[in-house]
Amino acid sequence: MPRTTGSSPSSTSSPSPKATHSSSPKLEVDRYFDLPDDLLRDINLFARDVALQLERAIPCERVGVAVIGLEVPHAHLHLIPLNGVADINFERPKLDVSQDDLAATAAKIRQA
Repeated sequence: MPRTTGSSPSSTSSPSPKATHSSSPKLEVDRYFDLPDDLLRDINLFARDVALQLERAIPCERVGVAVIGLEVPHAHLHLIPLNGVADINFERPKLDVSQDDLAATAAKIRQA
C-alpha cells in the first residue's frame, strides 16, 4: 500500500457493513483543519489512494469521507465504503467484527 510521510492508516470496526479506514497523521494535532497545509494535502492524497483500493476490494457504490474528531482527540479522517447514506451514520452501533475478519479485510485492501 502506498504510504505518505506523516500518516498512519488503520482499519477499524464501524457501523459500515465492511470496514472503516481511518488515516491519522503522526503529528499530534487535535483538529483536522489545524493541520499544516502540506500535511493536510498529503493526508488527502494518501486517502485518495486508499479510497481507490477500498473501491477495488469492497463492493460499494463509492467511498465516503468523514472528518468528525469528537470520538478521538486527534486529527484523522474516515474512509467508508458506501452503498447508501445510512452507511456513514456514526450513531449506529459498531459492528461486532472479529480480529480475523478485520485482518482478512485489511489484507484484501492491501492486495487491491
